[in-house]
Amino acid sequence: MPSNIFPPVDVLTLYRFRWQLELAFKRMKSLTGLDALAAKKPELARARIYARLIIFLIAERSAG
Repeated sequence: MPSNIFPPVDVLTLYRFRWQLELAFKRMKSLTGLDALAAKKPELARARIYARLIIFLIAERSAG
C-alpha cells in the first residue's frame, strides 16, 4: 500500500477499527453459543443463527 495514498496513521486507524469488530464478533459468538452449530441442515443452521442473533440484539439493547 503506497504511503502517499494510505498514510500510516489512517491504516492504523482502520486496523484498530477492524480489531474492535473482531472482538465484538468474538463476544457475540461466545455469548450466543454460535461457536458450534448442532444443526446439520443449512436451513436449520440458518434459523438457529438468526434466532441467536435476535436474542443477542434484544439482550444488548436492554442492557444499554
